[in-house]
Amino acid sequence: MDSPMSQDSPIEKEPRPIGRKAAKAERGSNSTKSSSKYLEELSKMQAMRIEMDMKQQEHDRAIDVENAKEREYVRQQREYARQEREYARQ
Repeated sequence: MDSPMSQDSPIEKEPRPIGRKAAKAERGSNSTKSSSKYLEELSKMQAMRIEMDMKQQEHDRAIDVENAKEREYVRQQREYARQEREYARQ
């Protein structure tokens, strides 16, 4: 039979100290959490870097296209001037 003292004891039981195995496991889980957090942050940084590189490449391509258009315009102007000179000689 249970004694009434065990159920309604005014003295609270102190929590048991954590064991060695549990302490090691807890430390391991903390390092796993921090390493996974680090890997997540690293992944985000790599994604941002890739996005920035893609934007830079797109910008560079746009500049290349613009330069090509300008070169073509200059070539056409030179060709037109050459044809004008030839026409003037005749």
